[in-house]
Formats: sequence, C-alpha cells, structure tokens
Amino acid sequence: MAEVALASDAARLAEVARVFKAAARSVTLYPNGHPTIETTLSRLTQLTNPPALTSPLRIGITPGNLLIDGLPVGKPDAVISDLASLLHAHLVGELTVLPGGNAAAWRRLLLLIERAPDDVRADGGIARVWAEAGPSHVEIREIDYAEALRERWSGSEVTWERVVGNCLKGDNIDIPPEFVSAFLQAETRPGAITDAVTAVEKTNAGGANLGTRADTLIKLVGGVVKSVAGRSPDQVEPTMRDLSAALGRLSPEMLVSVIQRMRQKAAGIDPGAAAVVEGVVDGMSDATISGFVARNVTQNAGGLAAPVERVVQAFQALVWDGTRRERLVSLAQQQAKETAGDDPHFEGHWRDVAQKLLKQYDDQSYVSESYALELTHARTQAVQIEQLKEDPSEQVEAWVSTVATSELRKLDIALVVDLLTIEKEPERRESLVQPVLALLKDLLMVGDFDAIETMLAALCIRGPAGEAEPSAVERAVLERLPTGATVQHLVGHLATIEESHLEQVKRVCLTLGEPVVQPLTEALAIEDRTRIRERLTETIVGFGHLARPHVEQLKESPDAAVRRTAIYLLRELGVSEAPPELNELVSPSDARAQRDAVHAVIRVGTNRAYRMLVQALTTASPVSREALMQAVGNPRDERAVPLLLHILEHVDHAGELGWAYERAIELLGHLRHAAAVPAMVTVLQRGEWWAPRRTAQLRATAATALGRIGTPEAIAALTTASLSGPRGARKAAATQLQTAGASRRTKDTD
Repeated sequence: MAEVALASDAARLAEVARVFKAAARSVTLYPNGHPTIETTLSRLTQLTNPPALTSPLRIGITPGNLLIDGLPVGKPDAVISDLASLLHAHLVGELTVLPGGNAAAWRRLLLLIERAPDDVRADGGIARVWAEAGPSHVEIREIDYAEALRERWSGSEVTWERVVGNCLKGDNIDIPPEFVSAFLQAETRPGAITDAVTAVEKTNAGGANLGTRADTLIKLVGGVVKSVAGRSPDQVEPTMRDLSAALGRLSPEMLVSVIQRMRQKAAGIDPGAAAVVEGVVDGMSDATISGFVARNVTQNAGGLAAPVERVVQAFQALVWDGTRRERLVSLAQQQAKETAGDDPHFEGHWRDVAQKLLKQYDDQSYVSESYALELTHARTQAVQIEQLKEDPSEQVEAWVSTVATSELRKLDIALVVDLLTIEKEPERRESLVQPVLALLKDLLMVGDFDAIETMLAALCIRGPAGEAEPSAVERAVLERLPTGATVQHLVGHLATIEESHLEQVKRVCLTLGEPVVQPLTEALAIEDRTRIRERLTETIVGFGHLARPHVEQLKESPDAAVRRTAIYLLRELGVSEAPPELNELVSPSDARAQRDAVHAVIRVGTNRAYRMLVQALTTASPVSREALMQAVGNPRDERAVPLLLHILEHVDHAGELGWAYERAIELLGHLRHAAAVPAMVTVLQRGEWWAPRRTAQLRATAATALGRIGTPEAIAALTTASLSGPRGARKAAATQLQTAGASRRTKDTD
C-alpha cells in the first residue's frame, strides 16, 4: 500500500486549508478592513504562528491533493482538493510557511493567488511576482516542466511527487543526447516520442495550466526536430511523422490549445518552433485523425468520453476541407463502432456526434479560453453535485433533458423553420439557402429524417408530383442538395434504417426528385445484399416514369449485372419491351442472374420473351434447365400462367423436355387459375397408345391440377371426363373426383 501522511498531520493540514480558502474568499469579496476579513486573517495567522506552528510547514501541491514532507494526504476531503487545484493552477509545486507571518502578508499572498493564472504568468509567474514583493514568511517554488521531462527521458518515472522535488524555475528545454539517439532508432523512436509528448499532460486533472503546458509542448516538438535535424537530417521526416501520431494521442483540450497558441503566435513561443509544430499538425494522417475522434467520443474502460464540443473544435481545427471531413467522419464511425461493440445506443449517439463534427463550430469569438476550460471540466463538478443528492432524481433528469443534444437540435430546426415561415421577402428568403442547405446536409448525414421532412415541409417542397411552381429557395435546394455524398448517405441509411422509418427515407428521396435516380440506380447495380436491393428497387420504382430514362441507359452497359438490374427495374416499372438476354437465362454460374431473368420474362409477358425462355430450356445444361423451371414456380405469381401455357403449347411432351412439360402442368395446378382449365382438358383427353405409361402419368397430373384449381369449370371438366372420353381419361378424372370429394367431406366434418 502506498505511504500516506499521518492522520494528525492530515487533520492539521485540512484545518489550514479550510481557513486559507475562507480567507481567500473574504479578501476578494469584501473591502479592506471589513470585519469578515479581519476574522479570517486572524484565524489564519493564529494557525501559522507559535504555539500552533513552531517549525516550517512545507506543503507539496499536486493537481488534486496536498503533501506533507512528500507524503500525500490519504482520501483528501473537498477543501484540500480545492486548495490543491487553486495552487496548481498557478504552477505552485511547493509552499513553505514559516512561523511569524502577519495579517497584511497573508492578505498580499491571498490576493495574488486569487488573480487569474494567465495574468500572473504574463507577469513572469507566481514565484517571480511573489519574490519581487519582498521578503515574506511564505516561500513559493514553481514547477519546471523541463526538469520533469528530463527525468522522464533518463528513464525515471515521472509522478507529481517527483515534479514537486524538482520545481526549479526555468524556461529553456534542453534535449538530452541520449533522447535524440532514441529518435534515430526506428524501433525505439515511436515509443520515445509518445512518452515525451504525453508526459506533458500525463498528470492533467483539471486543465487549469493548459496554456503553459501547450507552450512547453510546442517548445519540446520544435526542439526535438531541431536536434534530430542537426544530427541526422534523413531522420527528420519519420520523426515528424511519429510526432504527428503522438499528437493524435493528446486530449482534445490539449490539442486545441496547442493549435490555437501555435497559430496565434502566442507570446514566448519561438516562431521556428511554431512553424515546426504547424508542419507536424498538417502532416497528421487520416488514420490518426479518425482514431483521435473515435477514441474521444466513445465510452470505454478508461472512463467517460471526452466532451464532444472539444473534440469537434479539435477536429475542425485539424481538417478544413468539407469533403475530407465527411470521409474522416465515416472512417471514425467504423472505428468507434468496433470499440462500442453491441452497445444499443451507439447509433443514436453517433448521429449526434457526426452532426456536430460536420457543422461549422467556433466558440472562440464569444467564449474565452479560460471559460471554455471551465465548461469542459464542469462535468466533474456535476458529479460532485450528483453525489450530494440534494435534488430529487426526477427533477435532475428533467433539467438535464432540456439541454440534451436532441432538444438542442429541435431548437435549431425550429429556428430555421420559423425563419422560412416568417420571412416572405424574396431577397431575404434567398439568403437562407446556404444555411438551409448546410443543415439539410448535416441531417442527411446523421439520418434524422423527422427533421428533414419538417425542413422540406417548411420549404413547401412537394416532391415530383407537386403541381405548384417552386420558389427560388425550393429550386436552389432541389438543384444543389442531391450530390454524390448525399445520395451515398441515403443508400447507407437504406441499409440500416428500421422498417418503421423506411417510408420516410423513400419520401425524402422522392422529394429530392429526379437527380437522385441515377445514383440510386448505379448503387443498385453493384449491390449484392438482398435486403438493400429490395429497398433500393422500391425507392426507384416510386419515381415512376421519371426513373425510366435512367434505367433505359443501363440496358446498354457492358456489365451483365448492370443490364440485369435494368431489366429488373423495367419489369417493376411495368415496361413490356425489355426481355432478358439469352446468356443471362442459360448462365449456370450466376443463379441470381437466371432467377432475375426468369422473373423479367414473367413480368414482360410477351411472346418474344416466352420464346427466349423456351429456347433457353432447349439449349441450356440440365442444371440450368432445372434452375429455370424452379425460378418459374418460385414467385407463385398469376402472371406466370401465360408463360406456363406457352410452354405446354411449344414444348414437346414426348421429347427431352417432357419433364418440363409435366412441371408446367403441376405449376398451373398450384396457381389455381381458371385460364388453365382448357389446357388441362386437352392433356386429359389426349392419348398415345404407343406410350401408355407417359399418357397415364400426364393424365393423372392434369386431373390433379384440375382438382387443385377447384373452380366450377374445373370440376365440370373432371365430371365430363369421368363419364365420356378415353378409358384412361375417365379413370384419372374419376379418381381425382373421389379424392376431392373425400377432402371436402373431411373439411365439413372438421
């Protein structure tokens, strides 16, 4: 177990911290001389003078705890943690209190500590400002990150306790030779670089000194590249590449701060180092950036995901191009989904994240860096408030729900819809085109089709069947919204959307109009998954006559799969001049091609198409023939009846295709269509004395088919055949009538 301070020392330190915090609040809230100030300063003076304090009190500071003689307080209470965070924000590593201090000296120190850390650092740092104020009973030692990094490079473990032991003021970062040597070795370079970069923020618990650490990191990166360039110029490029990957492992807060201070040429940063870091940042690969996004927006064993707003700000600072942003968001989604596993809430969470990632976001103009950091880390305070349990859980949930991402998105949509509804002046209304397009593209990306339909309704877009003349805004949206990227999003949603929302996607596609038909058709041509093919087909068919010209173009494609897709769509569109090609009917290597071609023949319903299928039956292999007849019977579609009758008329029942002839009779019986009765009677009455077995088999099959058809005409035909005609026909008809009668009696009994 790690060693901690004695309980008595911890209790004394807690009392000092409590009075220290109270005095700090009083000197900032009340004017000098106020009784409250005098009371708190008097108590603080009493605790730090004899007899309460007879020897120097050395207090070490870490981000969330205080130390006595190098030992941390075990399970620190809130007042110790708060004071530690306050002092750490000023980079105070150690505070030594000497007995003999008075109220005036304490007041000067408290006023200094209550100043903004950035302001104090701008004046030279807290140690320098306090030293310039003159001798005092309090000594301040400031943390030096350079010394901490040097210890890390030499192999020692960097902890905040060791940093406190090396808090020597200094601004220069010297790169040790052994560290540069590690960079020159390919097998050790990536690890050494990652250790060096992440060491700067390794102990980040509140982000209060973010600006200083960002400056330190910029100096570090610039110094590393400069040192490597001096010793081995050929290693500069791989070193910068590994530095790019290491920066991708930073927290969003640190990465944003580095980019901002680099681009703003913050005071104290060498322009050469800033230029090096800019090259490193610009050299980040797609995999590094997408991995950064995926890692920081998903919840994992390490704790809560990073605040989405900071991830968004970092992502948009790294990626300027809109097309590249869309590609990286898709790549990040795949990586995040692997991390999320079977999380049922992943899709909904990712839609919110993706919308923010693709939306222009920059709060710098109205939110200061210090306040942004407070917002970023407010979640830790929320956890503390939650632990207090002062408010009913129902009330807390109701409060939280009002600022949920979905609610904020509703407000965003409501604002745009209200503007579209209220603004009637054409010129001002046209100024809404760009924000409306941007919002619709974001919504298409994340798949919020409820909001999309609301937006389109506000634009008064009625789809391809609308009769009213569209306004200028409507025309602009219809012309500029359907792009390759948006259609890809639509196809992607067709693959994952629930059945209950499928009609919404189809309505949106129809509303966007003819420009989306061609991309949807091309997507269908290369799609192998049955479910998505069916959904794409339904969507394209919904366009009716608007889809036909685009589908007709696909008939001339050299790709058989594309031609098959065209036939399939034309069949669904009701076009009767598109029979399949013979090679698609007889190809044994593509069962789906055969099946689609047969369905096209049935749907087209022309004699030319029927003749082509009969020719295929004649010339195809036995395996292909069986597949063709199986495909004919699979749909159980009444539209197959004319094809089956055509087979009975043009296929020789006594030849090589006699089995197909008999199969056609059976299928007609299963379809139970009245149009098949005359053909069945013909088969039943026909006889061949030289082939008695075949004749008996065909008569029995025809009689069974008539029994299955079961219409009054079919039963009358069986009755007539049982009383007259050839003896074999009478026997087959009578047998079927007995079977049908027994079946009916059984049903009546039941």
